[in-house]
Formats: sequence, C-alpha cells, structure tokens
Amino acid sequence: MNDTTETTVALVACSGILGGLIRGCVGGRADMTVVDMPVVDEATAGDPGDLAHRLRRLAPDVVVWQFDSDALLEQRPEFFGVTGGFPIIAIIDDGRGSALWRLLPQRTTLDAPSFDTLVDTIHAVTAPSEENRSCQ
Repeated sequence: MNDTTETTVALVACSGILGGLIRGCVGGRADMTVVDMPVVDEATAGDPGDLAHRLRRLAPDVVVWQFDSDALLEQRPEFFGVTGGFPIIAIIDDGRGSALWRLLPQRTTLDAPSFDTLVDTIHAVTAPSEENRSCQ
C-alpha cells in the first residue's frame, strides 16, 4: 500500500473501554481517517438498512465493528455486494477474537486483535487487489 494513501475507517459500535482502545489505535495513525458511526448492536440493528445506507454514503475503505457476536452479519447481505460493499473487521468476544467479513459475505477467522494486527488487517484489506492477501 502506498504510504501516502489515507484509509477511511468507519468505527461502528466501538464503545466502552475496548472501543476507546480501538479508536486510539486507529485514530492515532497518520495514514488513517476515523469516522465514528452510532452505537449499533444486535438488539438495535432491527433496521440495518439505515446503517448500511449511511455507510455506503460515507464509502469507507473498511469498517471496524465491535460485536458481542458477529452472527448478525451472516444474515445481513446489505452490508456486502459488488456495489457499495466494504470489508468489515468484527471485534468480538470482548476483544478476545476478531473476524474479517468480505463480499458475498465471506468470513475469515482472525486471531485475537492487537493494535498491530488491527492496523495490519486494515492495510491488508484496503490494499489494491493484486496486493490483497489473506489476513489469517
């Protein structure tokens, strides 16, 4: 990835201590612009179309979404697709796990996130397709 390229990262439901750590990790990077989205969880995501619409309008390079469980994404194809889709990095189980969701949707299990692996995964999923590699 070109070091001068700025990556737009949308943070969804990144709240509490873990959300603050995620925000500090990503927001402290000179090559990343962070956009906070409203807190949304499985209980309040009854109408995810509104969030999907707002995210498409924002057109982030990647979404980092803090979940209790990322099972919601499997049932919500509106977050994925050829037009307006974006990779979603789900931080799950109070930060003990993470997963990468891509078009179709496709879920790739990742290790427990650390500051370095979160930044590396953001760079990997936003790299041009010939450079885009597995984030496992």
